[in-house]
Amino acid sequence: MSKPYKVALLNVNAALLESYPADRGAMALYSYSSIQSLVNESDIQFDIIGVLGGSVEADVIETCRRVKNEPGLAQIPLIVGEVIGQELDPIEAFEAGCADILNASMTLKEIELRIAKLVFQASASQELRRNADEARNVAMNVMTESSNLGLTVQFLIDSNYCDNVDELGMQFFQALKHYQVRCSLQMRSHFGVKNMEETGMEKELESRLLTELQHKGRFVDFGKRCIVNYGQVSLLIKNMPEQDKEQCTKIKDSILPFVQGADSRLKAIDAQHTLEIERNFMGKVVRRLRESMKDFDDGYQVLMRGSADIVEDMAAKMDESILFMDLTHSQEQTIEDIMGAGVTGINSLFSQGVKMNEGFSDLVSHMNTVFGETDSIPSVDKLLELSSKL
Repeated sequence: MSKPYKVALLNVNAALLESYPADRGAMALYSYSSIQSLVNESDIQFDIIGVLGGSVEADVIETCRRVKNEPGLAQIPLIVGEVIGQELDPIEAFEAGCADILNASMTLKEIELRIAKLVFQASASQELRRNADEARNVAMNVMTESSNLGLTVQFLIDSNYCDNVDELGMQFFQALKHYQVRCSLQMRSHFGVKNMEETGMEKELESRLLTELQHKGRFVDFGKRCIVNYGQVSLLIKNMPEQDKEQCTKIKDSILPFVQGADSRLKAIDAQHTLEIERNFMGKVVRRLRESMKDFDDGYQVLMRGSADIVEDMAAKMDESILFMDLTHSQEQTIEDIMGAGVTGINSLFSQGVKMNEGFSDLVSHMNTVFGETDSIPSVDKLLELSSKL
């Protein structure tokens, strides 16, 4: 072996130590008179703890129990040395935590082999415990991550039903209750800045801090406080565990998706509000256009009728005036032909205007049917119907 086993001996009867063979090349023996003195020896990593039998059997059993009750010694293999001529109940010894029982009749080679076996078993058990602890930690981390992922997905789903900034803020704080953090939230909408606390009211100092540090990076740490910036949303966490860097990193990684989701929904709310403003504007434009088109249609009808009346009246007066003019027959015929051609041309143009006006009237009628008398925007189906008729 590369180095001797370190064996701590608790001497119930120190004189018995001479009864056992020892080879300094195979084992390094350390003798202690009490358990407390062994506990205080924290610099030495012992491979084996041995309890030498004494004149009273109960002393050995009780010593084994006390050793196993010490947190720093409980994982070290424990052996008991039995003295020739004294009986030791193996069952009681094993129940007290003893791993093996030795006696002075054993050869040094046998003792070394037994100790080597116990050390190997202890190392294997320690490795198994370490692997089990790592597996348990991995499983717990996976469960925690799965839980966090579920909370994030649920928040992203619930946030889609938020129609305004206030609802989004309250939903955000509701989702963060799982992480037991105290926060201040700032959402910078296109239509205004909303600062919120869990109570719904804003605090002036926190609001100013979030405004000043919104462009200073993704994470801004100072003491127990941490600011998370993403897009139009900033979050101030007031109770970060600054002494536990790993936990701080986990909190940041877990909360960042919530901030990203809030920013995405805030942009959607802005877009929805913008669309509503555009819809209202278009409704007013359509109303004004409808009124202008109706006035134009009415005026066009009046103009057409007035023009026709004027031309006909002019033709009638010309016919009457010819009777009083000293004109030859050919002159009268020429004038009548000119006036007749003018009336015919005007009537032809008016006929074309009537056809044009009928199409314009149909458009006005369709718009009145679809848009009605209010500024409200019609349904998509009605818009498609109007589009097909344009």
